[in-house]
Amino acid sequence: FSETDAKGNLLYHKVLKFDLHKKSSGQVTQILSLALEEVFRYAREHKKPIVMEGIKNIRRKKHFDKNTKRTRRISMFACSKIQMLADSKSDKYGIAVTYIYPAYTSFLGKIRYRKRYGLSVHESASFVIARRGMGYEEHLPAWLLDMIPDDITQVSLKEQYKKAYTFYKKQDYKNNDFTRSGYSLKLGMLL
Repeated sequence: FSETDAKGNLLYHKVLKFDLHKKSSGQVTQILSLALEEVFRYAREHKKPIVMEGIKNIRRKKHFDKNTKRTRRISMFACSKIQMLADSKSDKYGIAVTYIYPAYTSFLGKIRYRKRYGLSVHESASFVIARRGMGYEEHLPAWLLDMIPDDITQVSLKEQYKKAYTFYKKQDYKNNDFTRSGYSLKLGMLL
């Protein structure tokens, strides 16, 4: 998770690691609940609301493939369960939770904040989520816009993200440098 100040600057970040492999449904619920408990305690202590990626309705079927280990990981990552637990913790702690659309947060975090702040892909994505929850829009850096063959500056930000992501993915996979976001829980805290 990432904490920001009123101007959208990074104050604190932390990775909450948990393993869901070979765990029962009850164990998965408990592990996710404990991870969220830590975040909500921190938010209460610092008097901040929480912004989460709206993962409840993410279409996961397109990610199922012949890789059974990956399929199992996706299946075990209980998206609706996380949102249900977060809503429950919100009531328990009296802390507002806002869900935002998570499209391109890992990509934007990687190209804008990963190297600058020395963050992991997950931390930089959570930072983008926190900033998005505050109403900030991430603009693509000039160096990336200059590399893209088409002039994409005249289209909406979402369309810019899509085109830049497609271009960057092709370039970066060749260099074996692009890291996907995986299936982590990304949260942001605001002032």
